[in-house]
Amino acid sequence: MDRIKNEKIEFLGIFSDGVTEIESLDWKEVVAELFAFKNTAGEFVKRRAISFLKKLQNSNAKTLDDLSMGVIHVSQ
Repeated sequence: MDRIKNEKIEFLGIFSDGVTEIESLDWKEVVAELFAFKNTAGEFVKRRAISFLKKLQNSNAKTLDDLSMGVIHVSQ
């Protein structure tokens, strides 16, 4: 836990391999988008994932595999 405090890590995440299967996007861009939380109240991960998927749909990009994510919010 000391390392997390020293690094000032706010979120830890794990993603399915679907994060690498988004048409026209590099996985690092996808992860950055999925970590762009406006706030951490309630079901913040669910809201962010839904918002990201709607953005993909509006840009006609496709997910080529299922996408799942889990996040731990490290409050300090």
